[in-house]
Amino acid sequence: MLENLTKPIQPNEVEWRVITKPKDGKITVAPYIDSRCVMKRLDQQFGPLSWNTLVNIDGDNLTLMLRVNQDGKECTKTDGVRLQPSTDNDQIDPVKSAISDALKRVAVQFGIGRDLYEYPLIQVQSNDRFIPNWAKQKLSNLVANIVSGDFNREYILISQETSIEPKTPQPATPIGKPELDGAKFANMLAAINAGKWKEVEQALPKYNVAPDYEKAIRSQIKSFRSGTALDQVSTKQ
Repeated sequence: MLENLTKPIQPNEVEWRVITKPKDGKITVAPYIDSRCVMKRLDQQFGPLSWNTLVNIDGDNLTLMLRVNQDGKECTKTDGVRLQPSTDNDQIDPVKSAISDALKRVAVQFGIGRDLYEYPLIQVQSNDRFIPNWAKQKLSNLVANIVSGDFNREYILISQETSIEPKTPQPATPIGKPELDGAKFANMLAAINAGKWKEVEQALPKYNVAPDYEKAIRSQIKSFRSGTALDQVSTKQ
């Protein structure tokens, strides 16, 4: 029922950060997701119109409440972070950064990204404080193996000689139906109001449609067919 929330984070969704200084020619890295990944998962599960956030700032503390609605059932969860002071040279808005962090924290309560906490200890052979380019594809392949269940070790050291090949081919494009985005949604509504509701009905099954989008499209088709669509009313007047 909540597969879009709980399914493992995919290689193209994972970001990496260095969490230790170089020591003995090695750095420790950890996976994470950004707020855009969280929002996409929420859109896929509930529809873009069926979830919202409420932010509250009290002194140095920021809390974020995430409210979702599915099939008429509402659920809210809350988490928070401490605002970090900014400096004159800081290019990052501390409030915006805190909101992003709080959203990711509360998303874990819904199951998004929870699997990242079960990752092994991962180190990369490097004397620098950043992930070398040669290691990035190896890390992506490692994620693919973890997701497929083909990697169950508790520790891995990745060097230029380390061979990490994905056990299953990683397609360049997603498998399955394309997403019906906001632009296509608007175009379908316009087509319905132009009298092309049959074409829209035929095209709808070809897309992965968010529940709110599908409900709105079918409601508009029903309204048009019954002669109560907004454009028809306007024309009659």
